Amino acid sequence: MGEIDITDNSNTWRHWDPIPPAYEPCKNDREEREYDLALSDPNRCFGQGIKDDPLVVWIDRPAYLNRSLVWAHNNFAKSIAKVLGFTHTWIIKGAHDRQYARDCKGRKIAIEADRWLVRDADMHITLRLGTDLYSCRLSAHAYVVLDEEGNPARYMTELARRFKASGAEPQLEFWRWENRHRRFLPRRPVSLGPNWEVHANVGPYLDTYRPDNRRTCDTYTPRRDDTPPRESSDDDDDENAIFEGAMTDELAEMVRRCNSAYEDYTEFHEYLVAIGEISSDQVVELLTMREQIVTMQREVYREAKGLIM
Repeated sequence: MGEIDITDNSNTWRHWDPIPPAYEPCKNDREEREYDLALSDPNRCFGQGIKDDPLVVWIDRPAYLNRSLVWAHNNFAKSIAKVLGFTHTWIIKGAHDRQYARDCKGRKIAIEADRWLVRDADMHITLRLGTDLYSCRLSAHAYVVLDEEGNPARYMTELARRFKASGAEPQLEFWRWENRHRRFLPRRPVSLGPNWEVHANVGPYLDTYRPDNRRTCDTYTPRRDDTPPRESSDDDDDENAIFEGAMTDELAEMVRRCNSAYEDYTEFHEYLVAIGEISSDQVVELLTMREQIVTMQREVYREAKGLIM
C-alpha cells in the first residue's frame, strides 16, 4: 500500500524547498528485515550509489518479478533521484492502485486491531529517496501508466488522474520523510560479492531470480546454443547492422525497440526545446526516457556478447 495520503499538506515538499534532515529509511521492524536481506541480494540492488548512478534498493518483494518489470521501475526511480541530486532510492511498493485512507492529520484509519481502511488510488510507485544507505530524506509517489505487460511505461497525465487531491502535483508528489523508528538490526553495507559494482547496472542474476520460490513470468529468453542464425536480407534497417555476422530474431527486436525509444526521446527533447519553458516533471520524464534507452543498450550488449563468446 502507499504509505502517505495527507490531507494537511504541511508535510509536502517542493523542489525549491531545502533538503529535509535525514532519518532511517525503514519505518518498522519488518522493513528493516527486508532491507537487511536486500543489501546482500543482487536481484534487489542496482546502481553504484553516486549521483550519476543512484543505488536502487527493492524493499518491496512483488508476487512475481521479471527483468522488464525490474528495469521499468528502476528507470523511474533512478531518473527521479538524479534530477534531485540524490544517490539512493528505495522502492517501497511497485506500481499499484490502492493505498491507506487517512484522516485530516495524516493518520491511518483503523478498522480493527492491525487492520486499516484502504481505498482506490491512481496507479503509482511508492519511493523513498536519500543521500546514503541510512539517510532517507523524502518519500514520493510517481504516478504512472502501465504498458500491456503491466510495467510502468510513462507518467500519468493530469487529466488521467481520477483521485488527485486539491493542489497535488499530477505526476510526482514528495513528502518530507520523518521517521522516529529505532533500529534493532546493526547497520551494514551493500554486500553483493566481489566486483559487484561492475554489474550494478546490468543485473546479471535477474534470469534466475525466484521470489518466494515461485516461477517467474520472465519475458526475456537467454540465447540457446542451438538457436539458428537469423538470415540477413536487403530489407534490414541499416541501424540494425551494428554487429558483424548473423543476428538472432530476439537481438534484432531488442535493437529495434532501442532505436524506437531513442526516436521518441529525440522527439520529446526537440519539443521541450521548442516550447522553451520546461517544468521539473518534464525534466524527470526526459531523464526517465534516457534511462530506458541506456537500459536497453545494456541488454543489447549482453545479448550480443553472448553471440560472439
